[in-house]
Amino acid sequence: MSTINQLKTLKKVIDYKKLGIIYNPKEHNSIIQRNNVKRLENVLHFSLKEYRISQEQDILQVLPRMKDQVDAVFLPSDSMIKFLGKKIMEEVNRYKILSLSSVGSMVPEDNVLLGFVPKYYELGRIAARKAILILNGKNPSDIPSSVLDHYSISVNMKTARKINIQIPMSILVMANQIVR
Repeated sequence: MSTINQLKTLKKVIDYKKLGIIYNPKEHNSIIQRNNVKRLENVLHFSLKEYRISQEQDILQVLPRMKDQVDAVFLPSDSMIKFLGKKIMEEVNRYKILSLSSVGSMVPEDNVLLGFVPKYYELGRIAARKAILILNGKNPSDIPSSVLDHYSISVNMKTARKINIQIPMSILVMANQIVR
C-alpha cells in the first residue's frame, strides 16, 4: 500500500501541516507504517506527532493531547487500533479532527472519515502470479516487488457532518463507498 498516495488523498480534503499517527508501538507492522509516514514529512510538508496506544487505558490518557496539536490523524493497518476503533474515533471526532485509515472497515464501523485501502482482490491476483512463478521454479529473490495501483476509497459523510468538514467532489466521485 502506498502511504504517499494515502496522505496525498487526505491533503485533497485538508492541507494539513500537523499530522498525527495513532499506532501500537508493540506491533511491528504499525511501526513500519509509522516509519513510512515519518519519511514523508519533508516530501508532503507536514510535521508528524505520534500517539502510541498499546492498551485500551491509553486512549483517554494519550488522545486528549491531540486536540490542539494536529490537523488530521492517520490510523495504520493495526489489529489493536482496529479492535479499539470505536473508542479511538469517539475521541478523534470529539475534537473534530479529520481521520484517514488504512483499514477500510473502520470507515463504516468506527466512524473514520476516510479510508484509502488496497483492493484485496487485486492484491490476491498479484500474490497468485508470484506464487505461480515460484511453483514453476523461479527463485523468490529474482521476482521484483510490485506496487498495487488499485485502491478503494471510502468516505463517511456522517462523520464529515459531525466534524463539520466538506469532502471535495474530486474525492466523492472516486469513492467506492460512501457512508450516509
